[in-house]
This record gives sequence, structure tokens and C-alpha cells, in this order.
Amino acid sequence: MVLGHIPVGFGQTEITEVDGDPPIPDPDLLETHSVSGTLLVSMNLIGGDTLWDMQQLRASVGLSEYSDRFDAVGLGFARVGEFRDLSEIVKNEPEARHQADWEFNVVTSHAGDLFSIESATITNEGSGHSDIITET
Repeated sequence: MVLGHIPVGFGQTEITEVDGDPPIPDPDLLETHSVSGTLLVSMNLIGGDTLWDMQQLRASVGLSEYSDRFDAVGLGFARVGEFRDLSEIVKNEPEARHQADWEFNVVTSHAGDLFSIESATITNEGSGHSDIITET
């Protein structure tokens, strides 16, 4: 279960120039806004040797195999909270249950095109004469 996404800081905006494709040969701008945050996940294991399984999961997140997978989706493992023993008796039999809160660092980015005007001509004809102003 995902508990929530907590933004950290105000984010960062970057504007880069990209080459325009025909029929728009002029360069356009790409605006990218990125926000760092923390993703909280509650993990619950039920049945079997849940404490052992939880410990194995914790040990494996540091392996490069898993860190590569986290990188591919924009996550970075931060920490795991304490393992809570929530075992109980179900139908007169003990049932193993463990829970832990996992924390991941995440960066979300959104990008959009900004079209720029490189020059404009303004004509003022209201005063009886024409003024032409070209700005670049």
C-alpha cells in the first residue's frame, strides 16, 4: 500500500533550447520542472516465515540488480522502518504477520514546449501617421 508522496523543497525549472522541426525551423524552448520527494510504502507480509522474508527483502534492495530497477523507474531506496510483529491467532492457529514502512526517494519531472517569438513588428496607425517598431 502506498501511503503517500511527500514533496521535498520547491523543485527546479530548467529551460533548454531545442532545434525546431520543419515546418517550424526556428528553435523552440523546452521547459522541464522537477520536484524531489519521498514515497512511503507500507509492506505487509502474512503467513510463512514473514520476519525472514522481510529481512531478505531489506538485504536485497542494496544489490545492484535491484538498484538498477529502481533507477529505471526513478526511485532510490532511502530506508526501511522497524519490522513490526503483528502475528495473531487465526482459527486457533498462529499466523505470522510482519509490517514495515519503506521510504524511497523519487524525482518527478514534467516537460512542455515553450514557443518563443524572436521578433515582432508593431504598427501604430491611430495618430494619423505610421510608426513601425521591430523588436528582436
